[in-house]
Amino acid sequence: MNHRPGSPCPDPKCKGSLREDEYGIFCALCGAETDTWAEPADADLPVRLEDAPPAPPVMLRPRRAKRLAPRLALAALLIAGAGVGTWFALRSTPVEARVAPIETADVLAALRDQKWPEGLALPAYYSDHELFFLKKHRAAQSPLMNSWNAYSRDEKLELLSQVMELYTPFALPYVAEIAYFTLPQEDDEHLARNVFAALAASCHEYIDIGIFVADFVAQSAAQAEVAHHAEECRLALVDRRQRLGR
Repeated sequence: MNHRPGSPCPDPKCKGSLREDEYGIFCALCGAETDTWAEPADADLPVRLEDAPPAPPVMLRPRRAKRLAPRLALAALLIAGAGVGTWFALRSTPVEARVAPIETADVLAALRDQKWPEGLALPAYYSDHELFFLKKHRAAQSPLMNSWNAYSRDEKLELLSQVMELYTPFALPYVAEIAYFTLPQEDDEHLARNVFAALAASCHEYIDIGIFVADFVAQSAAQAEVAHHAEECRLALVDRRQRLGR
């Protein structure tokens, strides 16, 4: 047998052709090695692969594997890196649960019954009001907050009117969350004034929470009118606390 570069790969599933280097004869496409060429160089007519004597079993010799090792290692590293990057991307992107908006009637029913619907992922200060002072417990993504953002202006005003009539400290966390996370960007002066009225009506023995929220909005509101109402609410609550001797 004479060496004949270009002979087909002995693996019938591969479409590559044989080459030779210092390590031996190999397929340039799949890397399979063989000790013979598929065609004799001195034949009168080309010999088809299927008519040639059976080729030795296709194998990857240690020297070939050694030559391919750096490429395989690089490919594995790239694949692993892509997988880790995808994992971190998915891990770092918070997945927010899709919760259907809670109707205003249901919110009012919960306020009257002094019990929020079960299954709601509410911040800890809904159970212990004074935890609102701790930053780690303040969050603007409770289902109640998302529902508030979905209400129309008329629905918000009607809900606030009912909260003022209820005059219950059970509503304080709800109103405090609304005021703290929406009023700094609110441009509706009338709506803001009603939020502060509902806040003042819900403070009761938690006056300091109301003062804290009003002071925060007074300093961070984008609209001067909203900041003005916040300062008025703060002063009124401070006066109430002094009169109550607290």
